Amino acid sequence: MEGGPLPLRLVKLVERSAALDPPADMVRLVVLGVIPPGPVRDLLRGNWLGHSLHPLLSDFVEGPWMAASFIDLFGPRAWAPAARRLLGFGLLVAVPAYASGLLEWAEEERPDQRRVGLVHLCAISTALGLYTASYVSRVRGGPGRLLGVTAGLIAFADGYVAGHMSHVRLVATGELGAAE
Repeated sequence: MEGGPLPLRLVKLVERSAALDPPADMVRLVVLGVIPPGPVRDLLRGNWLGHSLHPLLSDFVEGPWMAASFIDLFGPRAWAPAARRLLGFGLLVAVPAYASGLLEWAEEERPDQRRVGLVHLCAISTALGLYTASYVSRVRGGPGRLLGVTAGLIAFADGYVAGHMSHVRLVATGELGAAE
């Protein structure tokens, strides 16, 4: 395996893992079939912004989720309603962020980046499921804190994968990043 920090070595290993191609191709075909060319695809792509919509929306998802995890870890119990509201807001914004990210990934032509995107999809889907379970637990009067913190740890680690795709490999721009 190449040198460099462990997270980078792992992402580069994923980039070379052709075993991820069949599931990536299957999910890609489903996404492109569900979101046909037209105004919805243009909206989710961010054509009206002049660049990808997904990174902008993901900040509105990850910010509240990370804040909720911070409150869960370090805040007094009296702040639990704030953590619940932050989770709820993040879950609402997650729907268009998820859809725009799926479309952006499905339109990616480079197999190595589709592989990394599949890992990102799996990780963020896991975090989304755990955050949803945490929110439901909190609404029903249960704790939900452990679920939320676990989701936050997964989303935090996934942030590295997503950052690699957007800042190093310039996914959604059609260009290859200068950093190798």
